[in-house]
Amino acid sequence: MRAYTLGFESDDAVSHIGVVHTVGSKSGGTLPGGGSSVRAQLRSPHAALGGGAGAMFNVLSPLAPPAAARLILCMLTTALPGTIKVVFWARTPTAHPAPRLSVDLFDTTSDWEWLGSPDDFKLTTTWQRIEVTHQLAASRVGHKIEVGVQLGRSAGIILMDDVEVWAPRASDGNPPRIMPPIMPAEPKP
Repeated sequence: MRAYTLGFESDDAVSHIGVVHTVGSKSGGTLPGGGSSVRAQLRSPHAALGGGAGAMFNVLSPLAPPAAARLILCMLTTALPGTIKVVFWARTPTAHPAPRLSVDLFDTTSDWEWLGSPDDFKLTTTWQRIEVTHQLAASRVGHKIEVGVQLGRSAGIILMDDVEVWAPRASDGNPPRIMPPIMPAEPKP
C-alpha cells in the first residue's frame, strides 16, 4: 500500500523533509571558498519530472561517511511485517561526474540499526525510475523506521522527483503510521 507520496511543488510538501549533511570535505577540512558539501534546492523548476518542481542536490565532494548526506523522507511504523518499497525518479544534468545514490532504512527504536539496502544507483542524464524494496521482519513491527536517500556517495548534481514510500497495511486495513523525520539537534554554542 502506498503510504506516502512526495512531490516538490509546494512549500507544504517539502516542509517536513530534511537534508542532513556535514560541512567540509572527506579529509575533514572545508571546501575551497568554505560552505557545505551539499547544496539543496527542494523546489527547483530544473528538477521537475512532470510537475512544476523537483529536488536538486549538488554534492560538491563525496562525503565520509556517505550517511553524512541524507534526504530524510519520513519515519514509519507498521502494524504487520511485510515489504517496504521506496520509488522515485532521478537523473543528473551532466554525464561527468555521474553521481550515485542509495536508499537506506534505519530502525530508530533499535539504536539506529541500519536495515538499509546494498543497492547503489549511478545516475545518467535521462530520468531513471528507481525502486528499492526491503522485507520488514516481524521483529520490526511497531518500531520507528527512518526512510532516507543517501546523496553523498559521489560528487555531482542529483535531480529527483515523484517520491513514493509503500508499506504494509494493518490487518484492519489501516495504513502504516507516517511521521515527520527526527532532525538532529542544533549544536549548542
